[in-house]
Amino acid sequence: LLDSVYVTSDRDFVPVHLTLTKRPAQPQAVELSFQASAGYRYAIDYTSDFRSWSNVWSVSTNLPVTQIITYSDSTADAAARFYRVRVNP
Repeated sequence: LLDSVYVTSDRDFVPVHLTLTKRPAQPQAVELSFQASAGYRYAIDYTSDFRSWSNVWSVSTNLPVTQIITYSDSTADAAARFYRVRVNP
């Protein structure tokens, strides 16, 4: 099972490892987190069918420092929702 592909010549790039956590207080919500590398822009998308993707979060400027990004999707009420992180140089 392939879950990620990276093509880069940047030696400082940190591969994205997406973590999902359900919150008991909000059963329909899911929290996503990943380590973001400095100098890149990121976006989080979701789909329920792998055909059409919708953006739920993005940063439009390059991040100044490597950091943990956390996003809470409180509208995750679909029976099945899949997420991806896009990395933009």
